[in-house]
Amino acid sequence: MIKSNGKLALYVYDGVTQYNYDGNGANTLTTNTWYYLTFVYGNSVLQGYVN
Repeated sequence: MIKSNGKLALYVYDGVTQYNYDGNGANTLTTNTWYYLTFVYGNSVLQGYVN
């Protein structure tokens, strides 16, 4: 999901725990543009990468 400020948000639920990614980087996403998104989870942290 892209929030109103152009940052990416992701919510993942594994049946027990909900993990949240609330984008806070310098870049913002715009409509009609392709992006490569990757998310990794480790050490109780969900991280997201754009391009």
